[in-house]
Amino acid sequence: MMRWAFILFMSLTLFAMVGCPGLYDSKRRAVASRRYFDAPNETTKRELELAKAHDRRDIFIFEIVMAAVCGLSLFTYVRFERYISKDSA
Repeated sequence: MMRWAFILFMSLTLFAMVGCPGLYDSKRRAVASRRYFDAPNETTKRELELAKAHDRRDIFIFEIVMAAVCGLSLFTYVRFERYISKDSA
């Protein structure tokens, strides 16, 4: 039963890593986009580019955290499998 729980958790984590960053849109970027489309000039364009850069950085950090969680669960799964095979032998 625990085996399937770990596999399900790792699958959901991988799905979140693949699907969620594309849905990420910060308030900072939304405000910068609105300002740029209301008054397109060099200042608002720089503000929009800066907001995009911050979002890319945030997404990268979120991906690293999710990869660490997935790696930790994979490590736990492998250790759990070794424990079960050693205990049953």
